[in-house]
Amino acid sequence: MLHVANGSVPNAVEGADLRIVGGEIIDETGQFHRRFDATPGATHVVRPDQHLAARFRHFEARKVAEAIARAKGRPVASA
Repeated sequence: MLHVANGSVPNAVEGADLRIVGGEIIDETGQFHRRFDATPGATHVVRPDQHLAARFRHFEARKVAEAIARAKGRPVASA
């Protein structure tokens, strides 16, 4: 899970490693921001094969957890 720095750190989501773009990951050339429309607070779920599985403008733990489940081929409980 990649989260674009916005002054807050999202809660942990089971099954996801959190990396902060603009924190521990530095986008020196701005390429990530341009290619992924990475606005502050956006969260991206990236599979191990580097496929972008989901993108959210704002972090919501439930939605991120559901995206991770779908990416892993697991059932997602309907709301």
